[in-house]
Amino acid sequence: MQSDSEGIGKLRTGSLILAIASLIIIIAPIVLVVLLGVAESSLISFFTSFSNVTSFSNVTNTTSNVTSMSSFQSFVSAVITAFEVSGTLLILGYIAMIVGNFYFRQGFKTLTNFGKNVGAGSAGATTSLIALVLAIIGILVFVGLIIGAAYSTNSVAALRGAFVAVFGSLAIEAIGFLILVIGNILLGIGFYQVGSTYNESATKIGGIFVLVAAILTIPILLIGTSILIIIPILFLVGFILAYIGLGRIRPMLISPIVPSITSIQPTQPIPPIQPTTPQIYQVGQGVIKGDGSAFITLYTS
Repeated sequence: MQSDSEGIGKLRTGSLILAIASLIIIIAPIVLVVLLGVAESSLISFFTSFSNVTSFSNVTNTTSNVTSMSSFQSFVSAVITAFEVSGTLLILGYIAMIVGNFYFRQGFKTLTNFGKNVGAGSAGATTSLIALVLAIIGILVFVGLIIGAAYSTNSVAALRGAFVAVFGSLAIEAIGFLILVIGNILLGIGFYQVGSTYNESATKIGGIFVLVAAILTIPILLIGTSILIIIPILFLVGFILAYIGLGRIRPMLISPIVPSITSIQPTQPIPPIQPTTPQIYQVGQGVIKGDGSAFITLYTS
């Protein structure tokens, strides 16, 4: 039989997994930029070789053509590698998010079954799971079609494949993105409700960070992608705080609180009641008859 402590434990495990996923998503674009920088050197070498083609004799031109084509192939290969590595990191991050939200869903449902008002978190986890599946499909479509276009021998087919890859994956990602924003908003509310229920401040603050990150996602995306990395950082901080706060809640639920029993001081013994001897006194007159019998009246007090 599950208990609310098990629900808190699942939420804590999910928070740790989501923190790792947020870190992976932060690293992925950094890796992409670094690898594209490496690819840029091959592109510069290609243009340098290409510009020298018309400056030499035919034999030299042939050598320059070979060098320039080799530089161009190196550039294409480096670009493909950059997108493959960053795309793989994103997929791993999304898979981790799916696993984490699965734990969230179970944890929030367990707490709801025990009468805790955290239904928003359960709905948010379910919504996020749907969105993340769509996001992974979009990434797979993009990476698959880009790789197919890069290795295609038909330039027209390659161009068509690249076009379909870009716009097809963008359409899928846009739908999943909007659903994910809604799910994350509900998750933030759910964590805040957990913190309020158990009176734990770190969990409430973590829920606020998740909520703010979800709300700011669309405005920041519209302002400029250069500051979009702020979003996973906010999620990272939020899930770390939730992990810490939930770690403080669970021991209180596992270890029952034993009320302290105050010692009872013994009272002074009650001395036994000594029976009182009635006092006898004479009231009135007594009568003594001739046969020696006497009659007297006595009263006691």
